[in-house]
Amino acid sequence: MARRAKSLASDQVEGSFKEQFRRIHDYAYEILRCNPGSTVKVKVDEMQGESIFGRFYTCFKACKDAFVLSRPFIGLDGCFLKRKYGGELLTAVAKDANDQMLPLAYAIVEVENKETWKWFLEILVDDLGGPEVCGACTFMSDQQKVCICSWKYFYSHYSHELY
Repeated sequence: MARRAKSLASDQVEGSFKEQFRRIHDYAYEILRCNPGSTVKVKVDEMQGESIFGRFYTCFKACKDAFVLSRPFIGLDGCFLKRKYGGELLTAVAKDANDQMLPLAYAIVEVENKETWKWFLEILVDDLGGPEVCGACTFMSDQQKVCICSWKYFYSHYSHELY
């Protein structure tokens, strides 16, 4: 009973998850309007006339520009989202000249697997200047086989190390 009351109160204050997901295109538009040159990708599936959230990718223009001046290092990681609808948060970070973390891009995906990592890495590499720029970078992950296998599959013809 208390959980349902808390959920109803939360919906009234913050809005329901369904309503927020319906406005995902508005959020993407606002990012692009406020940050020209940024990249936002939204994947929504249509089922029975209703839009169902699939994936969301963001890379801000300021992060792209800062990457040019950073060290040739990209860290990749994913974590669970533990709210009502779940999912995974995929992230890419770099190290700037002061050895500080520089967020590059993030994506919210339905599940962490080879396909979602491949999708994330394809867009990320294009955002950061293509294979000729990223081919010179060292990529580090938390040794999740999904991420490493996706990277090896996607860029098998480039010679760089995965740690």
